[in-house]
Amino acid sequence: MAVGSLVFFVTMGSRVNEYVAKTFKHDGTVSSFDKFETYLNCAYFSVMLFFTFRLKGNLLTFFDEREKKYILAEWLLGFWVYAAFLYHTSSVLQNIKSLFVGG
Repeated sequence: MAVGSLVFFVTMGSRVNEYVAKTFKHDGTVSSFDKFETYLNCAYFSVMLFFTFRLKGNLLTFFDEREKKYILAEWLLGFWVYAAFLYHTSSVLQNIKSLFVGG
């Protein structure tokens, strides 16, 4: 997620600011965000993508094709980590079950 934040900051920081300002009805202009606020917006955006199951429709309509590739990569990485966690957890649970039940 830290790498994702940095990638979003470098490649599309101003667009992430626009998305955050539009989504949360920011009163000021997008240019009012300084570099630190832009990085925080990118960190929020990265975490939001990584820990979500469902891609929001407004993400797919707001960003252009090049930006969607970064967004989809972050989302797929998060989905893959979640699936790997569930797979690992289920094998651990099976091992614990076999200790108590046998088999």
